[in-house]
Amino acid sequence: MTVKSDNSIKSIHVHYNQFNYALNKLESCYEGIVNGDDSRGVAILGRSGTGKTHLLNYFHSKYPSSRGNDGTKMPIVYIKTPSSPTVKGLVEALLHAIGDPLFNKGTLTEKSTRLVNLLKRADAKVVILDEFQHFVDKGGRKVQYAVADELKVIVENSGVGLIVSGLPYCQSVIMSNEQFTRRFSSPVTLPQFDWSVSDDRANFKGILKAMQSSLESISMPDLTSDEMAFRFYCASGGLIGRVANIFIQLVKDMANKHGTKDATLDDLNAAAKEACFDMPLGIDNPFSRQFDVKPTKEVTHRVMEIGDERGVVGLER
Repeated sequence: MTVKSDNSIKSIHVHYNQFNYALNKLESCYEGIVNGDDSRGVAILGRSGTGKTHLLNYFHSKYPSSRGNDGTKMPIVYIKTPSSPTVKGLVEALLHAIGDPLFNKGTLTEKSTRLVNLLKRADAKVVILDEFQHFVDKGGRKVQYAVADELKVIVENSGVGLIVSGLPYCQSVIMSNEQFTRRFSSPVTLPQFDWSVSDDRANFKGILKAMQSSLESISMPDLTSDEMAFRFYCASGGLIGRVANIFIQLVKDMANKHGTKDATLDDLNAAAKEACFDMPLGIDNPFSRQFDVKPTKEVTHRVMEIGDERGVVGLER
């Protein structure tokens, strides 16, 4: 049996309302720089699995680098924020991303100056920092002020726009400096879909439909039915990333299952158990035949706790 690669899942872009809103803000930031306007930065916030990185990758793919007679043009410079970043580490990560073979050579002042010059030479419009919550030292509960200040200086001196993405508490980095705060528009929060909200429920079903359609080689029940969609909702916590992980695991499992292309509830349950390690007690077998598919308030409340980042700085409850 031939089963599609999990790349077909990773490449799906379901443009639900909040995705479109976030994408429009990213485009506005980019176009503001292109047009020479006073473009403000954008912060994309959300729990793990809400699709922040997926959104950034999609936006990044629209503006690829190109090489011409006058060198490489890189409209967007995109990095994952180093864990426990230092000023030196941040500058070197950006130099490496822009293609500097000597990214770790020279004094900090020399590297910072080189970075600004390279950003200008590459005609960079936007710098993207994913995992921006790393600017917060969770152990010491402190913002890395020196690193944030250096980032502000780099952005100002190079004239690029700034897009950051991370867990909700990374807002404390932006709020730590009044000048930094003024450089940002209001943040965009990607949602954890709530079954009790009709629009969320419809968007969640749309995502399931798109993912199921991408796996034509695997036969499954209609995942947009209330029963199957609710099972997936309970398994994923309404988080797109977890939905994708279940499908990716299912693809791997079915590739090793010879003689059939029909995915049963048992197959889905096994994939969910393998892909998601923190299923809440009592709803840890959402695809079992014994699972109660009635969406009670108690169950939906417990499902919404999936993916909650506990005990971190500034997380809104």
